[in-house]
Amino acid sequence: MFTSTPPSLVTPKEYSTFRQTCQAVGFPPPVLTWNRLALPMPVDKTEIIDGSLTIKNLGAADGGVYECEATNSMGTKTAKMNVAVQKLPQLKGVLLTS
Repeated sequence: MFTSTPPSLVTPKEYSTFRQTCQAVGFPPPVLTWNRLALPMPVDKTEIIDGSLTIKNLGAADGGVYECEATNSMGTKTAKMNVAVQKLPQLKGVLLTS
């Protein structure tokens, strides 16, 4: 059913925008959703469109296990992804801007 699954582990950098796609085919066409295991999705910075998950301005609290779920009348399949946010080093007296 899945044609593109998320990797089991991703390590995006803190403050970055993270994007991951999940795709599936089937008959009838499956509905794709993203969930975060044991925790709610990050508030006000998460977007899910056509199976693609986007989290803006990542913070350490946004790490955890996320799950892509493909569901149709024939059943449900899931793919898990562990997001380990890389904390950026703190530099004393230096303001980092992008």
